[in-house]
This record gives sequence, structure tokens and C-alpha cells, in this order.
Amino acid sequence: MPNDPLSEPRWISTTPAFNAMLEEVRKASVLSVDTESNSLFAYTERVCLLQLSTPKTDYLIDPLALELSPLGELFASQKTEKVFHAAEYDIICLRRDYHFRFTNIFDTMVATRLLKKPALGLASILQEEFDVVVDKKHQRANWGERPIKPAMLEYARLDTHYLIPLRERRMAELIAAGLWELAQEDFARLSEVNGGVPEKPTCWSVAGREALPAQQMAVLQGLVEYRDRVARQIDQPVFKVFGNSVLVDLARSMPANHKQLVEGDALSERQFRHYGSELLEVIRQSENHPVPKRNHTRRPPEIFLNRYDKLKRWRAATATEMGLESDVILPKDIMRALAELHEVTPEDLKLAMSSTPWRYQRYGSRILELLNGHMNSERK
Repeated sequence: MPNDPLSEPRWISTTPAFNAMLEEVRKASVLSVDTESNSLFAYTERVCLLQLSTPKTDYLIDPLALELSPLGELFASQKTEKVFHAAEYDIICLRRDYHFRFTNIFDTMVATRLLKKPALGLASILQEEFDVVVDKKHQRANWGERPIKPAMLEYARLDTHYLIPLRERRMAELIAAGLWELAQEDFARLSEVNGGVPEKPTCWSVAGREALPAQQMAVLQGLVEYRDRVARQIDQPVFKVFGNSVLVDLARSMPANHKQLVEGDALSERQFRHYGSELLEVIRQSENHPVPKRNHTRRPPEIFLNRYDKLKRWRAATATEMGLESDVILPKDIMRALAELHEVTPEDLKLAMSSTPWRYQRYGSRILELLNGHMNSERK
């Protein structure tokens, strides 16, 4: 029962304990998974805690002390179902740090959304379904610190402890609602998610820079690059070095000496003491540099925009009719791929929707009719 005392989770930070855990979790047909990272406390984010639960045991694994590569086989195995809540971020982090591959996943948040339930956050779901109250203050904790506080470990174990029974409930509800195949389709798509390569920071990404002329934009670019170097050196997120508003103020005023820097009042006393002289040098060196080119996305051709708009309006109407979110009817990447087709044959459509077979079976004929009707009208 939810209100019964939970057994102690197992803290895994040594190789013998990790190997013993592997022997146990390999026997499980279902396993719940979550991660905690340190994005608010480090320049380069990394996974700092991995939580795994079987129906019997909760494991809290220390990635800072262990080599986790043996878990790769388990995550890639079709024999073991991996249950997440909001899987995308966890999969991106685990793929980024360990190059893990995932198959056979179940996402309780995706299931909850498909079932049109109002509460999507895990804390709200746990309280509603299991009468468990989660202290959310630990969401923004520094998971890279050691030792991890007992209250944080208890919070972390709750992120996976109830996912397997929640999965049982959601699976039954999805089947009853005739949505099980759709859910499996979205789970399969999630297993392929990839975060991509972070873009190099530029002045164009800084909020508040809109009114700056060219010379001040050049200074802002120099300041952005300097902030990035400092953040990397001290292993802190860039916003903890200087906020965007500080960089914009400095670029706008372009102080030439310490007196002007103090009078500008953009820096705290600590920032002035640690970085004042270097900032003045960056401003001096940057003011005559060219502004980096902005990456402009080329406007798609009108034919594409017209097809995309037609699909979008059909998707919105269908979503309203079914009481679902629009992207549940047709994900944006599939809609874009369809709008890019020059000719739409049944074979083209099936290939473009190969990752969404349920949607292809349900909506393929209507989409084919929509696009071909639109293309015929374009030729007239």
C-alpha cells in the first residue's frame, strides 16, 4: 500500500555493489528509470544520479563513482521494458553521456497526456494516484555534490518507486480507450530522441540586444565569448558568471575605464573585483570587430507553406474533434516531411509516415486526399 513504510533503497557506489545489482536487474522484465543532473551548477551538464527500480527494489546509482557502460545492454534490450516519466530529457542525457541506445520504453507522462488527464507532473500524479506527497524543493538541488543528503535521496527514489504500478494503471486505461497502439508508436519515437550538438553562443542569442547598433553588437559578441570562457574555466553555468542584462548594459555603455565601469552600476562588487579589468580589455578589443553573421533560416517556398498550413488546419480540427492536443494527431516533424513531398503517392505517404504506423492507418487516406487535392489545385 502507498502509505506503508518503504524499504530502504540501495545506494550503489562501488563496483562489487554495481555488479551485484546488475545480476538482479537483468532478471526483471520491467524496470523504471530516472536521472538527476547538475545543469544549474556546472558549465557542462552531466548525469549525477541514476535511479532504477524493479518491482521489489529501488537502486540509487552514483555515476560519479562508477563506469555505467554495462547498463547499455539492458537499456537496448527488447526483453526488458524501461518505464520513464517524461523520458525525453533522461534519454537525451543518458545518450549524451554514455551513448546508450534505448528500446521497449513506456512513458507514463505520454500515456497520461494521451488519456487527456489534467495532471501531467509526476508529483501531482503520485499524490492523486497513490496519496504520496513529494517535496519538490529538491528539484533544483545540486546533485553533483557528495555526499548527497538523505532527504534528496528519498526524493530521488520516489521518482521511480511508483512508476511500475503507475505503468500498470496507464496501460490498462490506454487499452480500454483504444489508444494502446498509438501510445506504443509514441514510445518508439521517444526511444530515438537525440539532443543534437549545442550551438556556439553568439550575441544574437542574448535577450535584450534588439536595440543595439553594430558597434555595440560587436562588443556584445566579445562579452558573450568572454563569459563562455570564464564559465568553462570555473565550471559554472554562464548565467552564474554574468546575466544577459549585465552584458547588454556593458555593450550599450562601453565603459573605457574603471571609473566608468563603476558608475555604470552593471556589475556587483564581486564581479567588478574579479573581472573588471578583463572586461574593460574585452570591450576595448571588441569595439572594432565585425558583428558575426546571423544564421537566417531561409523562408520555405510558398508551395510548402500552403501544404503545411492545410495540414495544420486539418490537424487542429481533428484534435478538437477528438479532444486531444494537435501534435498527438500528427507530430510536427511528420507534418513537415509530408509538406515537403513534391508528389504524394500512397507509397510516398507510407514511407514518410513509417515511424507512425497507427496514424498512417487512421489518417493516411485523408492526408493523401488533402495533399493531392491541394496539389491538383496548384497545377490549375
